[in-house]
Amino acid sequence: MIYTLTFNPSLDYDIYSEKIVSGEVNRVSDTKITFGGKGINVSAVLNTLGVPNVALGFAGGFSGKELKRLLDQSKIRNRLIDISPLQTRINVKLHSLSDTDINASGPEIEEKHLKTLKNLLSLLKEEDTLCVCGSANGVECFKEVLSVLNPEVRLAADCTGEYLKEAVKHKPFLIKPNEFELNEYFNTDAHGEDELITLAIKLRSEGAENILVSRGEKGMLLVCSKGVYRADALKGTVLNTVGAGDSAFAGFLYGFDKTGDEAQALKFALSCASAAAFSRNLPSFFDMRKYLGLAEIEKLSN
Repeated sequence: MIYTLTFNPSLDYDIYSEKIVSGEVNRVSDTKITFGGKGINVSAVLNTLGVPNVALGFAGGFSGKELKRLLDQSKIRNRLIDISPLQTRINVKLHSLSDTDINASGPEIEEKHLKTLKNLLSLLKEEDTLCVCGSANGVECFKEVLSVLNPEVRLAADCTGEYLKEAVKHKPFLIKPNEFELNEYFNTDAHGEDELITLAIKLRSEGAENILVSRGEKGMLLVCSKGVYRADALKGTVLNTVGAGDSAFAGFLYGFDKTGDEAQALKFALSCASAAAFSRNLPSFFDMRKYLGLAEIEKLSN
């Protein structure tokens, strides 16, 4: 079973407008409220792909109840720990001439709720996968949570900064840094493909098995046991950048479990990310699979 963990999930309030002018009354063309949070997004994509999974995390207050209702409505299995009267955060996503995110800070999780989470995670078995996404209530909290895992549990991590450094210590199966996060990890300023590959190889030497480097419109790089691969970005009209990286993360896990091949998993990652970017809403199973034939993977080195 795959479990996703989002320490700080959200409700996302999406607002669409042809033009937003600061300081004036603005009219919108459309709005929607969706579930949010990196791990929950991964669960949603896996669910669409038909992969059994359970979303773990914390939820509280009226916003937490709505978050759980939306997950249940979408048939996404979840085990959210109730932290009421603390409230699940609400983020605002402005979609206009460009996308603007206004992300709220989440609640401080109490020790009793953290203990409940650790008890749940301690039950995971060798055949399970845990996807840890985003940040926690400080690195010490993050470290404490990972420490209860059975060492045989397959770990995948999509996090940044000190959280990424802590995850790498546990020799994860998959991590997905973007260019900024890769530079942040090593305190460098690399931008060229060769420089980024060098950093990713160095990061792999520290224990991570597969390094999926997302580069936005430049595509993706993969450093794995079989070598270095590049996937060029697909052409299309970008309608939504929120969740594309989470879709790539889920697509890689899905593709690898289906084929056992890292290069094929990279194709699935690119296909799922493209489907997410080219859709205003969560793409369908067909959308996520249809770009596979267009995905071009090049092996750069052994």
